[in-house]
Amino acid sequence: MYGEQLQATVCAVGDVRKRAVIYTISGTHGVEGYAGSMAQISMLRGNSSMFPRGVRMVHLHLINPYGASYILKENEQNADQIKNVAMYYTLNYDNPILQRLMDQIDLPNLGNVSVQQNAFAVFAQLIADYGEEAVNLAMKTGQGK
Repeated sequence: MYGEQLQATVCAVGDVRKRAVIYTISGTHGVEGYAGSMAQISMLRGNSSMFPRGVRMVHLHLINPYGASYILKENEQNADQIKNVAMYYTLNYDNPILQRLMDQIDLPNLGNVSVQQNAFAVFAQLIADYGEEAVNLAMKTGQGK
């Protein structure tokens, strides 16, 4: 919504004297914040049994509120808050598995059922050629190294 006040919110739950703390951050890529927010809400409601008792939780909600508001992954300075952390990320276009996927699917028309079916077939062929573990790693790595 244009003109709204944008902010990140912090919510801390538990005894401040606890040494064990679980930190969560949602919305690093702005528009992706909705999924992260659902996970944070679930934790606040106590729906998650995976956390040990006596752990303090600190949730940072929408670290990139601009991206969430304007449906972008970049912030107000057009910076991707993950890719622009040079200490942890360098561009790496030498990812032959991802490159092959991108070359063989019709990304702009991925909403079309036949294009989706082709994308699934390409993905299945990549797994047959490289193995599931290598393909998963290539997709997670993306263009970053």
